[in-house]
Amino acid sequence: MSYFNAMLHKLIFVLLLAYGSVNLSQAGVLGGRNIDDQLIKFDVFLGSKKVGFHTFYFEKVGKELHVKSEANMSFRVFLFKNIKYLHEANEVWQDNCLLKFSSKTIKGDSELSVEGKNFGDKFIVSNLSGENQFSGCIRSFAYWAPELLEAEELLNVENGVLVPVKVDKQPNHNESGYSATINLPKSKIDLKYQDDDNWIELETNLKLLGKLRYKKVVT
Repeated sequence: MSYFNAMLHKLIFVLLLAYGSVNLSQAGVLGGRNIDDQLIKFDVFLGSKKVGFHTFYFEKVGKELHVKSEANMSFRVFLFKNIKYLHEANEVWQDNCLLKFSSKTIKGDSELSVEGKNFGDKFIVSNLSGENQFSGCIRSFAYWAPELLEAEELLNVENGVLVPVKVDKQPNHNESGYSATINLPKSKIDLKYQDDDNWIELETNLKLLGKLRYKKVVT
């Protein structure tokens, strides 16, 4: 993999992991919390330049929580390479575990579709390359429910790979809310939350490309 492709892969990886912001802290769908149907939007910045948006839709269906994510971004890499990024993902959650998901990603000239589903004690992920099988409760990078991030591995729904993680939480000094850091094998992602666990911001540094930032749009 070339250096350019490696940097692009990391950028897309971080973009893919961003899954909405919703308050889930009392009795109901996840962790026992009740929520209303919501639409939440984040502006996405690379350095100081806005490069697109990521919109999230949440819907309760019985005991399930359905999360739909749509992203549309365009940015330039190394001043000469224009990248267009489109992504749509659908996740279904119940009892703090992922029941199933499907995703479709277009980045530049490439397109990738992945889906996964729980079958009893197994979770099977499939794409054009074949199938992967996992056991136990599978969770994705659910930034919108910080308690769900507390796992040894989280699923990247772009490619169906389980990623080792370690999450550290700390209070925000001189302001309300708190911060969390997801430590990945070769990088980290910093998150900010309000006191009620609503996710409001994401930051990570991309070597040579600058700082990637998600900022919640207040409506």
